Amino acid sequence: MSDRAEPRTRRPPVLIAQLAWGGLLLARPEAALGPPPSDPAPDPQALRLGARVLGIRHVTQGLALAGWPGRRSRRISVLTDLAHASSMGLLAAARPAYRPAALRSLTASALLALLTPLPGLAIETAGSRKR
Repeated sequence: MSDRAEPRTRRPPVLIAQLAWGGLLLARPEAALGPPPSDPAPDPQALRLGARVLGIRHVTQGLALAGWPGRRSRRISVLTDLAHASSMGLLAAARPAYRPAALRSLTASALLALLTPLPGLAIETAGSRKR
């Protein structure tokens, strides 16, 4: 068996994290993102809606990873999470009122990206190199 072969029945633990975070955003957005921002306070309904849309994205992403567990879908998932984390970093810098929620979302997306296994990106050790 090749060292590049992937087990077909094993799903990465990131699926549980992706689905759990998305489910929390859908069911209890305030618990996931914290209290509404201080002044200038945006519409709390709009914040909840935004969090729920983000929750739908995370659940959909988790289901896509479960349904298509290949390398390409994992790479797309990582890029999606990193793009979201980047946008939340910009939001946190530009809008201090949104900073706490943006930093929570940035952290969650960055952790999900780090937890997603990407074969071929592992650091080689001297003993693992093929000659």
